[in-house]
Amino acid sequence: MIKVALIMGISGACRYCELTNLKSTDVKDAGSYLLVSIPDTKTGISRKFTIMEEGFCVNAIKYAENIFLFAQFA
Repeated sequence: MIKVALIMGISGACRYCELTNLKSTDVKDAGSYLLVSIPDTKTGISRKFTIMEEGFCVNAIKYAENIFLFAQFA
């Protein structure tokens, strides 16, 4: 879980509150990349970023899939 938060935080330049308010519906799996939407930001402007399937991001996709599967059953 910490690895996913780190990768998402760095990739999207996210603040702590943006990461904690993130929902599984804000992350869309598009096959080779993840599309992450940050709807509620400090500045009031929503933004989107992608995590591509390259290098360390492959691990982010693997860990994110496991976390979202776990969250659905919790």
